[in-house]
Amino acid sequence: MNLKEIFYTIFSLWFGLFIAYIFWKIILKDLFYKIVLYRRGVVTIAELSYVLDSAIYVQYRPLFYMRFKFKISSGVVESPNIKVIINKEDIPLYHVGNKVKIKYDPKNLSNIKIVDNIL
Repeated sequence: MNLKEIFYTIFSLWFGLFIAYIFWKIILKDLFYKIVLYRRGVVTIAELSYVLDSAIYVQYRPLFYMRFKFKISSGVVESPNIKVIINKEDIPLYHVGNKVKIKYDPKNLSNIKIVDNIL
């Protein structure tokens, strides 16, 4: 093998790994978390303990950072900040202290989905 073939082989390998990484970050990671949440998710009622408007709009809907406080088998847990996109009409409903129905992954508490509106 000459130097050109070695360089081509190394470049091909690294480029393939780069494409696989991009594919994972953009498509597969989100799909994987949705499937995991669907399969082993637990539905519970959570209290909003932190709400912050980020002033960012995604498809003309505001992005909020929220933190939930909910009960699991080992006690009360407060989730990390989670990004949530809300309809403009529903903004007045999401305040600290309100309760929402969520679905969470018991093995990964940062994987949370809001199932229903404010109770």
